[in-house]
Amino acid sequence: MKYLLIDFGASFIKTATYNSANNSLENFQEIKSPFVEKNTVSKDTVQTIFFEIVKGFKGVDRVVACSILGGYYKDNLYYSWKVAEKVKGSSCLLSELFREEKTFHVHEHHRDAIDAQKYVKGLEILGYITEIPVYSILGDTHCVTESLQLTPETAAINLGTGSQVITSTERYSFIPAGRSFLVFEELFNSLGLSLFDYLNQLSVSDVINSSLKINLNNFKQSHKYKTGGSIEFIEEGSFNIKNLTGSILKEIVLQYSEYIERSKINTLLIVGGIPQKLPILCDLFKQYYPEMDIKIENSKVSTHQGLIRYINKYL
Repeated sequence: MKYLLIDFGASFIKTATYNSANNSLENFQEIKSPFVEKNTVSKDTVQTIFFEIVKGFKGVDRVVACSILGGYYKDNLYYSWKVAEKVKGSSCLLSELFREEKTFHVHEHHRDAIDAQKYVKGLEILGYITEIPVYSILGDTHCVTESLQLTPETAAINLGTGSQVITSTERYSFIPAGRSFLVFEELFNSLGLSLFDYLNQLSVSDVINSSLKINLNNFKQSHKYKTGGSIEFIEEGSFNIKNLTGSILKEIVLQYSEYIERSKINTLLIVGGIPQKLPILCDLFKQYYPEMDIKIENSKVSTHQGLIRYINKYL
């Protein structure tokens, strides 16, 4: 059986094919998500993108997908978690495309943000695209968690557009990461500069010696948002690009300490797109969490591996 795997994320839409006969994963592709430039996207746009992806892959027997969590539809517009108010919708990003089907349902992964009449736990047929069955739309964070198969001694830190700390029993969400970076990137872009270019020029000692106190909760959906982000301890001679960027990275790494029960956790698994862009993060986690075994997971396959685990479990 050949499966098309789709991860419809906030930054990228990642696809691959999985052959269950020989357990092979191949044909990795990714395109930029419409949510990179917009926080609300029309249902027609989502449908066009999703259907064209499916139609572009020949010889697949089934489609299994996951999507971002926390958003909802209103008047045929999907409001992502970036702007979503604390209201519940009636469908997730991709399930809505099959609302007129008799097999329409919402997977339980979306229960926190969706008020639906029926939730599915496993994988059931949601609808069809050119006679190819599309199965229940899973949650992207749940697929990452499923792929990691965490032991009680391991905590995963997912660094993407949003960020989560995931253990075998707990999940902490809406921690500042990529979206907080975007706020600072606005400043750098207005000056004709690239934030990530400067971040990648930093050494570990640059970060250790940085002295600014950065409040990264600069967007309303952030878990500790009050009145916006802030910068403290600005003094003469301290407010420069190196100190600012070093302080941002220091705060990114240190903010996870309160979620890690050090008496139980001995391994940190760093996942998501940002560690791939900023290799220094691995060294910084080793510096600030010296008692931990620090590992980096390949973000390109983590959700796909989770999808495969759900396929093998339910199909």
